[in-house]
Amino acid sequence: LELPSTCLGLDVEGLSPNALEQKLRLGPHHLIVRIENDRVILDPRTVQDDEPDLIRDSVAAVLADLDGEK
Repeated sequence: LELPSTCLGLDVEGLSPNALEQKLRLGPHHLIVRIENDRVILDPRTVQDDEPDLIRDSVAAVLADLDGEK
């Protein structure tokens, strides 16, 4: 069964899809994403109305961590 959806693909320079998935999953909001064609995919069907800010904050935290590692 396939349900139609428009997904968001995430690529972060210097971070593999597996590493990005792990950082999002283990981060403060425990995002569950999938990897497809070497990209991290976020499916909005799984996002509740009150969660978009949490997703933004999770991605921003990963990017801040990477920036701090430079």
